[in-house]
Amino acid sequence: MADDDDQSTKTVTGPEGELRKRMMEMFEDSEFSDLTVTVVGINGGESQNFALHRCILTHSSVYFRGMLTRDFKEAEQEKVKVQVAPGSSVAATGQVLRYLYTSEIDIDGNSVLEILAAADLIQVDSLRAACVDFLDNSLCNGNACTIWKASRNLELTILDGKAKEFIFEHAEKVLTAGGFDELPKAMVVSLLADEKLNAKEESLFEAVVTWGESNKGSGTVCDAVADLLPHLRFDEMPHAFLHQRVRQSGLVSDAVLFDAALAILDEKTDKYEPGTKRAFDDQGGSSSGAGSGRAKKRRRIG
Repeated sequence: MADDDDQSTKTVTGPEGELRKRMMEMFEDSEFSDLTVTVVGINGGESQNFALHRCILTHSSVYFRGMLTRDFKEAEQEKVKVQVAPGSSVAATGQVLRYLYTSEIDIDGNSVLEILAAADLIQVDSLRAACVDFLDNSLCNGNACTIWKASRNLELTILDGKAKEFIFEHAEKVLTAGGFDELPKAMVVSLLADEKLNAKEESLFEAVVTWGESNKGSGTVCDAVADLLPHLRFDEMPHAFLHQRVRQSGLVSDAVLFDAALAILDEKTDKYEPGTKRAFDDQGGSSSGAGSGRAKKRRRIG
């Protein structure tokens, strides 16, 4: 029998699911809300209103804490607007708002990038970290370029590096799996100029042409790829590919093709006459690649 003077305590906790259920009801029920959050789509497109609670938003999000407690006009208003983040959507932003209440959200390969962009905007660190971890573990040929672009836009340094290294290593497959034509020109140039890119020059040429078709806008493919072609190494392409594909594309000048063919011939000559001066030697001569001198060969897939 317990002593009458026993002062021991016991912490009693309710079922976690029950608490989450009540928080979901608060999110969906506007009866006691004190703030309307309007999520506005890109370029003023679709919008959706959410009847929410200041106390929950300010305790769950750095973004809302700054908006609703500092010297901003929104701090005194009953209605505020949230502009959808680039790369996100009204629906994904709504899911992140619900996460602020329930700490629960479903992410998959189709939704994770939109949710990540929204979580980054609203500054929900736990959700942002969960999305980054999901992407890190799901890197593959089909999404590597998309993940790399998103990580660069959101300044996710570690994921940025991992995605780029994955592209370097698996470039042959990544180039044909989709997403390469979505990369900005500066990112494409950084790939083409790197020695670690593990792909044949013929594959890179085809990828560059496809990129040009997708990014030419109202101009021409030739204009779109003008800054990319100098980073291709035409002297590493088979002579037949140069003549039948590159030449007929009309994207490369006869002078560049001639220099590439001459360099190929010089390399073959060197096998029999060591010390023969090559057309692309550092001492001078023309170059079909970026910079002067003969470019170092890229790695080959075994």
